[in-house]
Amino acid sequence: MVDDVLNAHIEYVLDTLGKMKAGTVRAADVDRARCDNLCRIGRWLETVSDRYMDNIDYIDVCATHSKFHNDLSRILERYLGGDRDVSIEAVLAITMNPNGCFGSIAGKLQTFCGGVDGETKGMF
Repeated sequence: MVDDVLNAHIEYVLDTLGKMKAGTVRAADVDRARCDNLCRIGRWLETVSDRYMDNIDYIDVCATHSKFHNDLSRILERYLGGDRDVSIEAVLAITMNPNGCFGSIAGKLQTFCGGVDGETKGMF
């Protein structure tokens, strides 16, 4: 399951990178990137929040997930501000860094996912 979660962000970042290279990024993409509950991981984390809101691993995963989305939205803001090449390089760096696409929380994510029931896993 952890690989599925991490791969969901890799797909998200690659989609964003494609938009950047194609020149189709819009202000709405910045707002969307900032919203950490619109991607597959965010929807799942929000869905299970009532059950796990007191779980320290869940809290850490949510905080790292939110930071990821804030960082990506700042890169997209820079992109729209005209700093396109540097912004594309920043997103490329995320894709090349094993911890860049939310992998930095892999340990906590592994611990959290290992402690959830089958129903919770099935919600992802």
